[in-house]
Amino acid sequence: MPSRKRYLDGSKGVELQDLWTDIEMPRVVTRRARQGYPTEKPLALLERIVELTSSEGDIALDPFWRCATALVVAQKLGRRWVGIDVTYLAIRVMRARLERECG
Repeated sequence: MPSRKRYLDGSKGVELQDLWTDIEMPRVVTRRARQGYPTEKPLALLERIVELTSSEGDIALDPFWRCATALVVAQKLGRRWVGIDVTYLAIRVMRARLERECG
């Protein structure tokens, strides 16, 4: 039976898709990983977004930081960051999480 031999170095690979099914959403993420906000996104999702849209040393802006997930990701990926929120509760949560997870 004839067959065609293909080599990986001659392939362009798979184009980036707009449907990411390999990242679990918060409703199925363990309670330990969640911070408790209804709009919370998983770290893996924000890591992918930050890596795709910025380079190390760039500035990431999170205008509604809530539980600081985007800021934690930016810090871990070597981005500078600015977080904005209006409540003291959010500021306390963000500060404690950044100290706990980023040192």
